[in-house]
Amino acid sequence: MQIRKIWFVLSLITTFNSLVHADEAIVTWADPSCGFFVVQLPDGDPADAYGLFSWKINPGPQLGDMIEGDNFVAGKDVTATNKRNGDKYTLIHWANAKSPEMLIRSTPVQCKSKWKRKNN
Repeated sequence: MQIRKIWFVLSLITTFNSLVHADEAIVTWADPSCGFFVVQLPDGDPADAYGLFSWKINPGPQLGDMIEGDNFVAGKDVTATNKRNGDKYTLIHWANAKSPEMLIRSTPVQCKSKWKRKNN
């Protein structure tokens, strides 16, 4: 009987750990002039490989930061933590796309880095 209880508790712990696992996403483009950034989303649908977000309170994550949170792909409001410095953010999820360029073109006109020319 004692063994059954131990196995039951272990299975509950394993199930709980799999449920609370947060997703990680890396910031591939960020523009502090307008508060928008693009992340490479966790593995999943290739049509939703990147997500466009904005932050509610400055400063937001920077280029190259790894952020951790729940429901990056489908959530409207996402709470995330920057793994580099521990900052916590409340993010607004705007859209997903298969490439970051598609999302950057959709940012507001006040995003200054959107208008920078690429060096060839």
